[in-house]
Parts: sequence; C-alpha cells; structure tokens
Amino acid sequence: MTLRPASARRPSVVGIHAPFLVLGAACGMSAPGGPLLSGSDAASTDGSGEETSAVDALCADPPPVSGDPDATEAQLAAAARLACHRQAAGLSILTLSPALQAAAQAHADYMDATGLYGHDEADASHPRFTGEDALARVLAADYPADLAAHRLDEAIAFDDGGMSASGAVDLWISTVYHRLPLLHPLATELGLGIRGSYAVAVVVGRWDTSQAGGGGSLTWGLYPAEGQSGVPVSLDSDRESPDPAPDHGVVGFPVTATFGAAQWGEDPSDPYALEVDLSRSGIQDAAGRPVQSLLLEPGADPHLLDAVALLPTEPLAEGARYRVTLGIVVAGEELDLGWSFVTGGGG
Repeated sequence: MTLRPASARRPSVVGIHAPFLVLGAACGMSAPGGPLLSGSDAASTDGSGEETSAVDALCADPPPVSGDPDATEAQLAAAARLACHRQAAGLSILTLSPALQAAAQAHADYMDATGLYGHDEADASHPRFTGEDALARVLAADYPADLAAHRLDEAIAFDDGGMSASGAVDLWISTVYHRLPLLHPLATELGLGIRGSYAVAVVVGRWDTSQAGGGGSLTWGLYPAEGQSGVPVSLDSDRESPDPAPDHGVVGFPVTATFGAAQWGEDPSDPYALEVDLSRSGIQDAAGRPVQSLLLEPGADPHLLDAVALLPTEPLAEGARYRVTLGIVVAGEELDLGWSFVTGGGG
C-alpha cells in the first residue's frame, strides 16, 4: 500500500494504492527458490562497475540497523536483510521506528489470528484490531511525524509454508511494486512485522528532496544494481498483486529505477513528469541484442508514481551479462543512465 498525495504539491491529503504479494497454497505456489539477489556497494551509472558478491555474502557482516532497542529477533533479521539490499544498491540504511514496528507487527498479528489476508482490517471487534488501514494503524501506534508531509508505504506477504524474516524481504525485492518502497532513495524509516505465514513492512520517507535533510538535488535508486551478480532470471508475475504483466505469466527479472526530485509536480499520478526516450532505453545481452521488455511508467500504470520498470517478457539466460540503458527526463532534468548486471546459474 502506498499512501500518496491527492493534491499535487506538498500533500495535506493522502489517497491509497495497495499492492500485495501472495505465496503458497492460496495461489498454488510455494516460496520461490533459485539464486539469491546480489549487489555492489554503489549504484554507478556508467556501467563500469566490477562484479560483486551475492547478498548472502554481504549479509555475512550486515550493516548495523538502529532505532528500536526492543526489536524482536525476527524484526532485526528482516531489517538486516533489507539493509544488505539497500547497501548493495548504494542506498542509505533505514532506521527502525518503534511506532512503525508496532503498527507492522500488530497487522501481522491480526492477519495470523483471523486468517484474513489483506491491507484492511475488517473486523473491528477482534481483539487484534488496531486500525482499518495502514494509516490508521500507524496513527494508533503514535507515530510522531506529520504523515501529511511524508509518504507512507505498506507491503504485505503470505506464504502458507511459514514466512522467514529474510525470506519475506527477498520476496518483496524480487517483485516490481513491492520492491519500490523498500528501495526508495527517499525512504527514511522502517517497521517490520512477522507472524506465522504473514509479513508486513511499513516504510516512511520524504515526498521530495527539498524536505528536511534532502538537499534538493535529484537522486535515484537502480535495481539490480551496477555490477550485481547472481541476479534471478525470472519472476512469476501472477504471484504479485497487482500483476505487473497481466498478459504474461513467468517473465524476466524486473529492472527498476526510482527517483526523488526537488519538487512534487502538478500531476499526482506522475509527479516528476517522467519521460522515457525509447530510442535510448532498454536491456541488451552481452552480444548487444535487445531484450524484448515491457515498459511500466507513471501515467500509464497507476501503481507507479516516481519510478519506471523494464520487465523482460521472457526469462533471462542463466549466467549471462546484461546491460541496461535508460534515457529519461525527470522533473525537467535529462539523464542517461547505464549499468550492467549478471544473472545467476549457468555454472
């Protein structure tokens, strides 16, 4: 769920956009296996980065996570896993917020107790009820920030085989819509909840880079990151809701670019007026052959605000290098980004 502004500039009202992820018997699937994600320690844009180790190797000595001295072991494990992914992409490490932790854990507890999977809590009489939606639950947990001036995202996941802390994070990162708030360059605080087969992540961040501590400059996050190795080759798009490729089933691993600019723009569905130049954008294999891909962008896709995605229509080859180019205008600034990654397997 993404709570986004209903008005164009610094928001005072929020609306709702709600992706969720289902795994397990509910959709006839089990949690996916295959190679774990990997990454570099910076998101270079010139494609010259050297190949780096997998996320598992980075997480052997994870970056420190702070903010909640009372965090559970599961919450700390999930936060450390996300910190590894963000470090791989050259992004800052999120601070654990005790209030966001409480809101996320309460919703995971509610879903586990009732068996009702979703962003909304329908049974207000249930003892585990803490709020109808993510905003209500965060407010009930006494989150101290002004939520009208911040973005609030919630991602949920279900696996009837049981949800592990690191597994939940890896599942979110493997998708299109669930990845975006967790790897947003303007995200600042995090709350996580895990109970039984259910996992919840609540993320708060700035709307634009002119807000406190942002500096006002254009920033972005790319994933897979520059030099990333062991990248999964595919995604079953049917296991994400909304489905990013409703006319396809198993597709290639998604490539995303998420942006933060100095000013939230006039169009609430495309606040940074993103314009992708198709002649300068795409995915190519090591031989320079183009990889047929779907372009997901704001305006055409109501579940995107400040991000674009390239989604190969077929699984990528194992053990292969791919190069991504993205010619894009963001809030009037023209960018030419280029980076490469290597898929797992094949060896």
